Amino acid sequence: MTEFLAWKWTESAYFGTGSAVDERYHKPWPADAPKELIETSYFGFSIPEAGINAEIYHWVHPMYGVVSGGIFIFQGIRANQLQARYANWLNYMPEPDDMTDCTYANGIRVRMVRPMQEWEISFEDPAAQTRLELNLKAIMPPAFRPVGGHLTQALKTSGELLLRGERYRIDGFFTRDRSWGDPRSEAKTDPAPAGWHVAVFSEDLAFHDFSFDSPELNPTIGKRYPGYDNGKNLLWGYVWKDGELRGVKRTRTLHEFGLHGVGPTTVDLEITDERDEVHMLHGETKAALPYYFWPNLPAFFCLTEWSYRGLTGYGDVQVGVYEQFAIENWRD
Repeated sequence: MTEFLAWKWTESAYFGTGSAVDERYHKPWPADAPKELIETSYFGFSIPEAGINAEIYHWVHPMYGVVSGGIFIFQGIRANQLQARYANWLNYMPEPDDMTDCTYANGIRVRMVRPMQEWEISFEDPAAQTRLELNLKAIMPPAFRPVGGHLTQALKTSGELLLRGERYRIDGFFTRDRSWGDPRSEAKTDPAPAGWHVAVFSEDLAFHDFSFDSPELNPTIGKRYPGYDNGKNLLWGYVWKDGELRGVKRTRTLHEFGLHGVGPTTVDLEITDERDEVHMLHGETKAALPYYFWPNLPAFFCLTEWSYRGLTGYGDVQVGVYEQFAIENWRD
């Protein structure tokens, strides 16, 4: 219970095991669990044609009996959290009895229709002329991390968004994330920026990669943050292709930090899967917002347009930017 699972890497397996039970709280929580123990629920949606991206994240702290979270919606490339088109985030809410069927104190309703398969999310803020009706259906089985405590899964999204009085149709893809049993300390630290990348092209083609920049592609990062040599810069990932879930052997990663020197404007990935097929993806940021839900780890959330073998897809890029990196690299 003392190691941050999200940063733990293993060569022993590509995937772990799990079941529908993992959608629910992992009770009983150990009596000696660290105060930083968490359970998370992460969903969202994008409307690429309008340059809109939305993040719906709830972060349960069972040792304190509270949950923090909410929704933020952004449009276009923004440099400040205040530039979100809409945000509703509360740091201190009562912990719901069941995170798979609840309405949080921020008004967001999350309901699991079928475990590992389908969810519905809704909320309404009449004063802001903002309302959401969202359905999410799995296009692939959940991918469980081999170190445990984590799953990631691409979803088909549909529904309607009323944003500040403007109506938008939701018809795309998003990749959800679920974590548990993981102590996440807010203590300050100084790692390299880590990129959480997802790209979905169709119901039969999706990618996930969680990695640091490759030193041979970004020597400046490599010199400043040693130890992430090629093969060690990858934390985890998968390829979902033609009904088959494949593990990722290695990734060569390069971010262009064109947003004030600290936020990503492009990402290039060379992913080698367990079948030794190499996948070259190029991503360009179409909408971005830094958000400080974890004050010692601001993260850039980016709607990214991906190119792959003549295809175009979309997905999130999230890059965690710790304080020292920002101090050293920020450009006005």
